[in-house]
Formats: sequence, C-alpha cells, structure tokens
Amino acid sequence: RTIFACYLLVTFICVAFVAQQWRKYQGRYRGLGLWAAGCCFQLPGLALISLRGAVPDLASATLGNACIIFGLAVLLMGMRAFFGSRGRASVDFAAFALFVAAHAWFTAARPDLSARIVLFSLAILFVCARGIWMLERLERGLRPVARGTAFVLALFCVSSLARIVLSLAPAPRTDLLADPSLDTYAMLAYLTLYVALT
Repeated sequence: RTIFACYLLVTFICVAFVAQQWRKYQGRYRGLGLWAAGCCFQLPGLALISLRGAVPDLASATLGNACIIFGLAVLLMGMRAFFGSRGRASVDFAAFALFVAAHAWFTAARPDLSARIVLFSLAILFVCARGIWMLERLERGLRPVARGTAFVLALFCVSSLARIVLSLAPAPRTDLLADPSLDTYAMLAYLTLYVALT
C-alpha cells in the first residue's frame, strides 16, 4: 500500500504539472487537453486499487485498472493530436472493452490475480506498441522530436513483457498488496516511466 500511496502522490503532481502546461499552451499545441485528461484518469484508478479490501473487488481491481488503461489510451489520443497523426480510436476502444470484460471475469467469476496481472500488462503493451507504431510513421522532420517518447514507450513494453513472464511462474497469488515481491519493482518501474512520459 505504501508503493500505491507514493504512486498516487507522484501521479497527482504529474497531473498538476500537465494541467498547468495545458492552460499555458492550449492555444499553441493540440492534444494537451487529452494528455491532461489521460493523466487525470490515473488518479481514481490508483485510489481504487489502493482501497482493495475496503471496496468491492470489481470496483477496486477491475474499475481501478480500467481507469488506468483508459487514461493511457487517452494519452495516446493526445499524442496523435499533438503530432497531427491519424489513428483508429475504434480499435483502442474495442481492445479496452475486451480488457474490461476479461478482467471482470478473472475478478468475480474466476478470481485469478496472475491472470489479471497478465491482462493489465498486455493492455499496457498494446497501447504503448500502438504509440510506438504511430510515432514511427511520422514525417521525418518530426521523428527526432518523438524519439524520447518512443524510447519511454518501448521501455513500458519491455517492463510489461517482463512482468507477463514473471506472472506466468507456477506460484499462484491472490492479493497484489499482500504479496509485493517482484510486483513492487514492477510498480516502481511503471512509476518511473510514467514520470518520464509526463
């Protein structure tokens, strides 16, 4: 819970920073509003996850993780707007709906923490891979500007792949907050990369 509390605090600071940039540059750059909105979705998501045990599992696990993934998808939309790139948002929302349905199944119908971690990691991998693909298709003049963002997204992909491999290990788990171990390092990695992306 301490990790999630720190994550929540740092995310709040990032939201305040991005919101300030949006207010300052909204007339000059497109997509900053979506970027700020995407960051805002992280806050209720992290808050719900940290309340595991105090609220129903569907609210804490499924709704909390859904907010985080939806926030990342909105960030991707913001990147598209910023760089003037076209993309099919319907694909993102269809994948999001599948993620929520599968996550709810492994929360309420057949509780399985490892499966939920794999689903969450796959969702991050999907969103970040689409972001990299979008950035790689930019005009040559814009690619140097996007290089740092693409690198951070690539690290998100690597971290997600590593977490999937570790989650498929034989030992089953039932409570993320009560079994920190390697997940602690995963959360710290996501936090560091999230700050870098902001």
